Amino acid sequence: MEVPLGSQTKVILPDGSVVCLNSGSVLKYDPAFLRKKSREVYLIGEGYFEVQKNPEKPFIIKTSDMGVKVLGTSFNVSAYREDVEKSVVLVTGKVEVTASNGESVRILPNDRFRQSTDKYVVDKVNVEDYVSWKEGRLSFKNTELGGILKQLSRYYNVRIDYDKQQQITCSGKLNLDDTIEQILNTITETAPVIISKENNVYKVTIKKK
Repeated sequence: MEVPLGSQTKVILPDGSVVCLNSGSVLKYDPAFLRKKSREVYLIGEGYFEVQKNPEKPFIIKTSDMGVKVLGTSFNVSAYREDVEKSVVLVTGKVEVTASNGESVRILPNDRFRQSTDKYVVDKVNVEDYVSWKEGRLSFKNTELGGILKQLSRYYNVRIDYDKQQQITCSGKLNLDDTIEQILNTITETAPVIISKENNVYKVTIKKK
């Protein structure tokens, strides 16, 4: 299952587990999914999982940099190839995450496992900020503007240029039912930036003091 940029979709797996796939994501699984000892899927991008419990057949998600093992729970996995940082945010239940260096760690509800290169950390977060995308909105608190713009670029399938050297953080909520122009106008009202459009490219620059 491949989701084009600018779209989202919901997938019901053969065991009844539900996966909400975000823009630009790919989910793969074997046709013999139910006949194997474990239920394995491979994810590129971002997905919110609601896994059916089956203690005899663990549910395993593999990405390019980490693995997630679970018996039955709900959680968000973000593993876009172009992102340096990959993450797992747990909503309910328990999961075991295997980092790229082979170490395994169990996380609990409201925990976020995040990994960049071969290092990882686990911290407490507000899960709403990481799963609200599946409800048609973005929720964030003290989040770097560059990360927000990257999410918007994928969701609306547009190019947004922004100087990553600039460290601006934002808090708030964005309604993804709005147009990209409405969203960007909202950002200019809350952040010290100017946004212009040229040749279908949105350019975000810092206001000069």
